Amino acid sequence: MSKASLGSQSSNSLAAKCRGAGLTAAVLLAAAFSLGCWPAHPANEQLIGTWEVDHEFGRETLVFAGDGTYKQIFTHSDGRIVENAGRWSRGTDARLSLSGLKVILRDARVFDSPSGDREQRKYDRELEAVTEWGRTMLVFNPDLPGFLRK
Repeated sequence: MSKASLGSQSSNSLAAKCRGAGLTAAVLLAAAFSLGCWPAHPANEQLIGTWEVDHEFGRETLVFAGDGTYKQIFTHSDGRIVENAGRWSRGTDARLSLSGLKVILRDARVFDSPSGDREQRKYDRELEAVTEWGRTMLVFNPDLPGFLRK
């Protein structure tokens, strides 16, 4: 075998090892990111209970009941309390998609919008269930903290 063919074989072998190492690194990196946050599909029993989120100007609390009703309590940082109640339901639960279970609050109050406005109008509010570092959250905006179980 000539020196040229030996050199060619060793460079091909080196290239194959580099491709394999690159693929392994990409898979490990993707796995690390996927462990951080992923869609969740909790059963109704896992949703029932108290959930809280802190806004810049107060704390919002949701209490889900097994009969499909919810209570929404907003405690302003100055101590004022605003309460609301309505019905909740499960929305889309596409387990094969990249989104989590949708939880729909009928006639919910909105105390913080994506633009940072302090709204107090009512509308059907959609929350998405996601799991981040082992904890399920109900998020209303991916750029803001979500509701955590109390």
